[in-house]
Amino acid sequence: MTELTRRGSLALLGGMLGSLTLGGQPASASHQPTLVAFGDSYTRSMREGVPSWADQLHSDRKAKVLVNMGVSGATAEGFNSSRTLDRQVDDWIAKHKSKGLPDRTVIYFGYNDINTFRPLGAAMNHYRIALDRLIAQGLAKGKRRILLCQLHDWSRNPMQTRNSVARVKSWNAFLRSLAAERSNVVTVDLFNRFEHVAKNKKSYGFTHVTVADKKRSASTHLYFDGNHFGKKGQAIIAKEIAAKLK
Repeated sequence: MTELTRRGSLALLGGMLGSLTLGGQPASASHQPTLVAFGDSYTRSMREGVPSWADQLHSDRKAKVLVNMGVSGATAEGFNSSRTLDRQVDDWIAKHKSKGLPDRTVIYFGYNDINTFRPLGAAMNHYRIALDRLIAQGLAKGKRRILLCQLHDWSRNPMQTRNSVARVKSWNAFLRSLAAERSNVVTVDLFNRFEHVAKNKKSYGFTHVTVADKKRSASTHLYFDGNHFGKKGQAIIAKEIAAKLK
């Protein structure tokens, strides 16, 4: 049995068991929805002192983050490696699931897969398997939801020298197809939001959206460094995700 077949079989079995044992708990307007985050450096808590979207949702009491599994350099592609979505799912199941299922689960992956020259087929397949494993654990059952974050145009990052918009658009279309085929799975459109930011920077309070500046990335500059948003850019992500938490 191949690794892909084994993962798929375990997801199916988990789903059958989950449907028998797990009940949906609503994220009502009367309380903060609980949240688990899976991701890379865009999700990782307090990378270089910058509060991520998950940190800001938690501090602003828009959500109660039960655990943030984000790791810098993480990829959707790969199994049994410390920096993969697969490992984050493994670790959540082994170390955190017993503490309770979240109302909302956010998966924000793909930048480190896009930023290569490899075909995206393997990364997409591994992402699909990880998503179905989480669904099998009950994270899309009842009133629960799983949010898949579409990527912004990586080509716009100050450090990037090649045009990767076609790869980003292909990835985002893949995420939309996953959501369309599964109940209680939705996407967060960060691509069009940051296209709007790039074209209307003043309306967001930015003076620079193509130049990185660590000191000013909480106010006038979108980028903290060559490939990462600062606090204000992360706040835009948080706002887009917050709109899908209800």
